[in-house]
Amino acid sequence: MNSEEMKLLQSIATDMKEVKNDVRELKSDVAVLKSDVRELKSDVAVLKSDVAVLKSDVAVLKSDVAVLKSDVAVLKSEMKEVKNDIVVLKNDVKNIDMRLDRVENRLTGVEMTLENEISKSIAFIAEAHTGLVEKVDVIHYDVERIKDAVSILDFVQKQMAKSNKNK
Repeated sequence: MNSEEMKLLQSIATDMKEVKNDVRELKSDVAVLKSDVRELKSDVAVLKSDVAVLKSDVAVLKSDVAVLKSDVAVLKSEMKEVKNDIVVLKNDVKNIDMRLDRVENRLTGVEMTLENEISKSIAFIAEAHTGLVEKVDVIHYDVERIKDAVSILDFVQKQMAKSNKNK
């Protein structure tokens, strides 16, 4: 073998050592990559499991949101009914107030009539007839009851007026 061939063989031997070193490094890198791939596969499996749980949770949430929307719609409808009922009740209270005013006016008129006209006539007749005195006492008692009823109606009307103001 001549010197050129020797140099060539030495060069090839050196290159082969470098290639062997490169192959060792590649094997080491491949081993690390394989380990990393195993970890990645494990992480992917965990992520897939987490995604499945999230999908299930989202489905439950969608169902809950649908129920809530339905409940809100029902509540809105019921609130409209309540508001309508309140309007009706306010009108009823106004009508009752007007009726009480009319009843009070009538009772006041009856009271005035009883006091001014009937009482004078009864007193005149009572002087002449003793039997009528007892009837006059009964009528006087009735007049007092009517006065009491008027007082009660006044009180009720005032209380309702206060109640309406508070609303």
